[in-house]
Amino acid sequence: MSSNIAIGNAAQRRLLYAVSTVFALLLASGNLSKVSAQGSGAWAIVQAQRAVREQIINQEGGGGSTVTFNRDTQTESRANSVVRVSGTGTFSNNNNNARNGAGRNNAARSREFSYEATVNNRNRNSGYSNVSDIRYDLRGGRPGSNRDNNDRGGDRTQSIHCASDDGRRHTCAINVTNGNVRMVNQKSGALCVQGRTWGFDQTGIWVDRGCRADFEVSGGRGNDNYGRDNNRDNNRDNNRGSNRPDGRVTYSGPIMNRHSDKALDVTEQGMQDGANIQQWSYADQPNQNWEVIDLGNNEIAILSRHSGKALTVQGDRDNNGANIIQRGWNATPQQRWRMESVNGDYYRIVSVDNGKCLDVTQQGKQDGASIQLWDYANQANQQWRFKR
Repeated sequence: MSSNIAIGNAAQRRLLYAVSTVFALLLASGNLSKVSAQGSGAWAIVQAQRAVREQIINQEGGGGSTVTFNRDTQTESRANSVVRVSGTGTFSNNNNNARNGAGRNNAARSREFSYEATVNNRNRNSGYSNVSDIRYDLRGGRPGSNRDNNDRGGDRTQSIHCASDDGRRHTCAINVTNGNVRMVNQKSGALCVQGRTWGFDQTGIWVDRGCRADFEVSGGRGNDNYGRDNNRDNNRDNNRGSNRPDGRVTYSGPIMNRHSDKALDVTEQGMQDGANIQQWSYADQPNQNWEVIDLGNNEIAILSRHSGKALTVQGDRDNNGANIIQRGWNATPQQRWRMESVNGDYYRIVSVDNGKCLDVTQQGKQDGASIQLWDYANQANQQWRFKR
């Protein structure tokens, strides 16, 4: 019996020694760490590459195009089960090949690219919604879809996917200081509305309340700090026309409600006469900023900086509940207002036509609550401050 035990122990020792030797060799060669990394990031790589492929084909080629990935993929684990995936590949536009014929050189048909994407490993059952911050560069170098000059008349275009998967505000870092931003493909069931659920500033593009979409940032001529090009601003100025009240601008900026701490806002960034006026969380958008113009005799006009149109009582009504809209300036009493101080930094904004004041409907605190006229009752939803 004792001899059998001794033989068994010797066999176990030899097996343990063999396993230890293989383990040591794998560590020395670095193969073990590579295998482990590939196993933990394999699902993230598949998800990232599928999302990158879809975005490149949607924005660069359409049907008939192919995207292949090289075997240089790298993964970087971050906090909260987030994995950053990066690598290179080749994009081929087969439709162009058929049209152009075999006489064209291969460089015109295939282009190398690099890419990056962030994958949330916790959200495995949500399709592409678990992939964000998608960037690609068809010329190699810094990711961001930097297209050839011939593609955009000399503009430099970057592409990025940004997602609010948890319903909260997220910012996708990208240089938009001197660029024009546009949404090219909404991916979410939740609406993506500029100034409401997405926007941009110097830090990047932000999304909120479930918005998921692909965006493009293209450099243009004479961009200002908001990323708007001068041509668009000039067109907007032309649409305003010369019908603007005479007087000095005494204030320019947001008009904030005391009750809700939300800003006067032109619905859907409307440029047309009749666009409704509502309240919305302030995001420093042009449709949330206003010019107060001194008309003399303690009267003012309030003009949207976005449209150049004036705050107006709709339909010349003077009853409680009359709706407030924007309309081109025509100097009527329904477009004339008085600012009357009520407490510290707050004012009531009173219609010259009927003495009623601006009021948030039903004392609402939510985004989208309409603005109306109502008899002044010293309520916080009838009081406004002319600063952020």
